[in-house]
Amino acid sequence: MTISSIMINRPSRGTNMSSQLSRGCPACGLRASRYRFVESCQAQVNSQILSYSLYECGECGTQFAAPAKAAPPDWYAHWGEYYGWRWEFDRLLEDLECLPALHKPLKILEVGCGQGVLLERLNQRHDGWGLEFNLEAARRGEAKGLRIFPTTVEAFRANNQQLTFDVVAFFQVLEHLEDPEAFLNQITKLLNPGGYVFLSIPNPERCRPMLEREICDYPPHHLTRFSKKGVMRLLNRAGLQVVKSLDEPVPTDLVQIVRSIIYRKLPLWKVVKGVFKLPLDVILFPVALFYASRLRKVCTGDTLYLMTRWEH
Repeated sequence: MTISSIMINRPSRGTNMSSQLSRGCPACGLRASRYRFVESCQAQVNSQILSYSLYECGECGTQFAAPAKAAPPDWYAHWGEYYGWRWEFDRLLEDLECLPALHKPLKILEVGCGQGVLLERLNQRHDGWGLEFNLEAARRGEAKGLRIFPTTVEAFRANNQQLTFDVVAFFQVLEHLEDPEAFLNQITKLLNPGGYVFLSIPNPERCRPMLEREICDYPPHHLTRFSKKGVMRLLNRAGLQVVKSLDEPVPTDLVQIVRSIIYRKLPLWKVVKGVFKLPLDVILFPVALFYASRLRKVCTGDTLYLMTRWEH
């Protein structure tokens, strides 16, 4: 499989293409009367060109792709979605030890578990299960003896209708889905009464989009860019009460990140940048330091972590 760079087309100020869209906002459910066209992009997968438009909901500020067409399974194998340890995993382990009215060990399902980095830790004290859409990642986890099912939530539930869990967790998953609300409705049917759902999404207030939006934050990789207001509304619509919300801290290497982005955007030939890299780094350092100090006052780290309880 070959994947080209994602090509992005931004509109002129005030452009509105809501008449071309019939889908409701995936976060708050608002219909198309108050959508704003943001930009369009294309991604090439082998010989297929995938074209998307991105819109912003005027009610909750969530941005989402149309069509809501997810990436094919081999897309994630190409991107190497076999993540290592994440900041939010530590938050989960801390919160699991403090859950009220639940007996240990807990029966826990992680959706989108990759090759099972978190499951290995969970199984030291709990009964961990995993679902993983990326077949290569699932095989890697299974090879370590982990209980990982390479299937969807819908198929897993259909084949295990009597199986329920104290906790369901999914990290950096919701933004990839074609229908986040339908996914959450399936998740709650896997929960015991009073069970908990833990999740994370890319923090809408993270520093990176203020500098240069990550290429992975475009479809078909990410179909939705949730606002905080939007993800709260979505969770409430699914019957999940938010118990805790945490922002990941701003990265300690923010100055270096800012300097690298400025360096990359300099309107100079690549060969000139290569020859003068050291003096350019020296010159750009105070500029990067200034912008980083400003960013630290208004933005967060990369991740928004949420702990919720199912009230039914």
